[in-house]
Amino acid sequence: MQKRNEQSSQLFQKMSPEMAEIGMADPALLTGTNISQFAEAQNLHLIELGMAFGVNTAALYTKKGAANLNSSLSLLVRLFSAFPEHLPRFKTPTYDSLISKITSIDSTFKPTHLGPLLGLEINSSFRLKTAGLEVSSPTVRSLAQLIDILITVDPQNWFVIKNAVEIEAKARQVAPAEKIWQQGGWKKAIKKAAAARSEKGVPEPKPVSSTVQKLHRRKK
Repeated sequence: MQKRNEQSSQLFQKMSPEMAEIGMADPALLTGTNISQFAEAQNLHLIELGMAFGVNTAALYTKKGAANLNSSLSLLVRLFSAFPEHLPRFKTPTYDSLISKITSIDSTFKPTHLGPLLGLEINSSFRLKTAGLEVSSPTVRSLAQLIDILITVDPQNWFVIKNAVEIEAKARQVAPAEKIWQQGGWKKAIKKAAAARSEKGVPEPKPVSSTVQKLHRRKK
């Protein structure tokens, strides 16, 4: 390992050996390769990496190919390398903890309802139990995290969440909407309706919300 100079010593001392070894404390320009190394070492999902660096996922691909990073981004990489505990991460609840919280509020909730609650199908409930919520897609993990936060802050929020699920089910032509919990069918009803329209030669209807109103800008 090359000798660190005096300028990088304090930063070097704060880093794990793994981060220091890939040059995060060296007085040398960081490149896109360093971002890839950083993400792999910290086990960061692309979305978490984007949140940490303040860039969207499309821009990250460009950054990863950069010959050198701009100074702001370089500082973020160096400081997060020294203080990884402050990285924004998904705080996904465990399967058991989320089920336990919900059933303590609503005794009618069953483990098989977890799939529909997260916008998935009934059969996904078993996979969520065996594999864990932590390996789900970022969208599902974020939704599970939000639901967990909401019912922890106020258990009565559960009934708002439940209502939101049923409103979404109704929007997707599940009838009655409550059937989503027992039978799933987030896509089935829409596909069935589309097939029926196609057979009759009826054009696809434009999505219209009954609550849509014109936007009125406030005068300054």
